Amino acid sequence: VNKNAMLCRSIDEYFEKGRDTLQHSALQDLMKK
Repeated sequence: VNKNAMLCRSIDEYFEKGRDTLQHSALQDLMKK
């Protein structure tokens, strides 16, 4: 159970980071235009 909890947490962090980088790159694209 502990390993699964760690896995879920890391997946949540991974998606949060991915969403942040997506928003960041989208903002940069807007700034370029």
